[in-house]
Amino acid sequence: MDAERTFVLAFVAACGIAVVCLAAGAVGLTLGGLAVNASQIKTAVEIRWLIRRDMPAILNIEWASFPFAWSEEDFIGCLRERDCIGMVAEAGGEVVGYMIYQLQKARLRVLNFAVSPFHRREGIGRQMVARMVDKLSQQRRTQIVLEVRETNLPAQLFFRSMGFQHYRTVRDRYDDTPEDAYAMAYWLPLRSRGDDQTADVLAEIDRDEDRFDLDDLDDTTSADATAEMLRRLREANDELTRINAELRTEIARLRGER
Repeated sequence: MDAERTFVLAFVAACGIAVVCLAAGAVGLTLGGLAVNASQIKTAVEIRWLIRRDMPAILNIEWASFPFAWSEEDFIGCLRERDCIGMVAEAGGEVVGYMIYQLQKARLRVLNFAVSPFHRREGIGRQMVARMVDKLSQQRRTQIVLEVRETNLPAQLFFRSMGFQHYRTVRDRYDDTPEDAYAMAYWLPLRSRGDDQTADVLAEIDRDEDRFDLDDLDDTTSADATAEMLRRLREANDELTRINAELRTEIARLRGER
């Protein structure tokens, strides 16, 4: 299940360990807060920080996965990025997958994600995604975003099965081919805090396939598109303001009845 090739790669030299544990015979389980069918997990992995000695195995997976693979020099040139996190999936002492993601203000941006061709369809990628989902928080980063080549159907289907949704098509994204990229995102489900109406409004915004992020605005965004984005933001804000006012009125009424 090879993924996307817009990747800026990085690594973290510090070594930490996080183990994904599976209950024997379980029908369903939760990995990093993400519900996964136990039958989809055939190989349990240890997910840990990427370290320097992992590089040969990562290069082998990289070259076997992508037609426009990065060289070792490409990797080294990107490893110095301070806002990127590199992790590997290890099974039986063998690196069988890796993921690189960038820490942004309100989200994680996947830069590279790959599983060894010899270990695909074993649930390894699912465990890796679950680890990223576990990094999300209602108070801080609530979203994982990535881009997939339009011709990379296996990656599109895989990420969609993990709860990602297509929200934008980036035209002529790549220098090496004329194909487009599909921008996909996973949004952390909103946990109810007693305001069901507000939750419904925010959930509807998240389900919208035309959802956008202000970080996605660039010099190529047309004035009309920008105006439409801002209009939608204002409408959503007005709706939330209305609901909030109604709630305050209802609270005041309830207090008066006591």
